[in-house]
Amino acid sequence: MNKNLLIVGAVAVAGFTLTAFYGPTKADQMADIATKVTAGLEAFRADEKAKCDAKVAEAVATKVAEMSAAPVEPTPTVAPTPAKGTKKGTAKGPKAPTVPTPAPPPTKPVDVKTRGGASQEGAGEVKSRGGAVPEGKQEVKKRGGAVKVEGGGGK
Repeated sequence: MNKNLLIVGAVAVAGFTLTAFYGPTKADQMADIATKVTAGLEAFRADEKAKCDAKVAEAVATKVAEMSAAPVEPTPTVAPTPAKGTKKGTAKGPKAPTVPTPAPPPTKPVDVKTRGGASQEGAGEVKSRGGAVPEGKQEVKKRGGAVKVEGGGGK
């Protein structure tokens, strides 16, 4: 039995030695991992770039279709203003057409509610109170800080 145990132990030590020391080293393993990661990143970048290029091409095609379908409107040109010190009318060439300003929209008349019996603007008729003091005959007397108008029809 001791002989069998020695043989099994020797095989185990030999197997451990062969796998631990004669296999790939840590540097080899790190280099292997780095190449696999780099290859994966390059594949991912290529895939994402293709997706991005497809989106850009689609957006450009849509914009071109919109621009070709839209009617072309001429842009108004603005005449350059002459510098100070130059004479008017010295510039030669065609004058730029002026852009007309749109008229403001018509305003609706405001509907004002009036009280019954109140005078309205433009009615033309002014009612006067009977017994009121004419404007020229008013006297002002001060009494204890209060102002009293003489000739008025008080209570």
